[in-house]
Amino acid sequence: MRDKDVRILWISGKSYQLGDEIAKHKHKFCQLQFFMSGSEQLTYDGQIIDLKKNHLFIVFEGTSHGYVFLQGSTVLDIKFVVESGLYEIIRPVLECRDFYIDAPMLLMIIQQLHTAATVGGRELGEVRPLLMDSLLKLLLLGLYQERIERQPFSYVEPLFAKTQDNSKIKSMIDYLANHYAEEIKLEDLSKHFHFSESYITRIFRDAIQ
Repeated sequence: MRDKDVRILWISGKSYQLGDEIAKHKHKFCQLQFFMSGSEQLTYDGQIIDLKKNHLFIVFEGTSHGYVFLQGSTVLDIKFVVESGLYEIIRPVLECRDFYIDAPMLLMIIQQLHTAATVGGRELGEVRPLLMDSLLKLLLLGLYQERIERQPFSYVEPLFAKTQDNSKIKSMIDYLANHYAEEIKLEDLSKHFHFSESYITRIFRDAIQ
């Protein structure tokens, strides 16, 4: 059993030493790094970004990146794929942004993922991959919602703001977050909120362009 929107390919809670270096490379999947401790200097698509404790960064597929560790570090490292519809929604908002995570809910999700990566969970059997996929999806939606709420007009066109469609998006994100373990399709959102599928797609795209 796997989630239909987000699927983890590999996860670890690896430790690195001062000076450890990963040469520039690209993936055909996405990668998330969260710093439990330590720091690194990330080169991302030509930019230099310093990441420290409680910092999170997402590398999207096809983007050149490499890094060198500035001190001993422990990193939650997740490689994953995202369904195309969700990918189009979250990438413009989450790409090339360094997140400092202090929200209790997000930290709790990250800790659960880190525990699963380092301790395991064989007693969960076939349910474990689905649980981990769902936790990662909830984390991505939480990051998306936090970014929209903190800088609402950075991603919203004036006409969009005037018609208050941002509140509609927030309602849908809240619904997805509350039902993160379920398989929810665009058709389901359409029926629940009484909007057409094309309208839902349009307001999400308009909000982040």
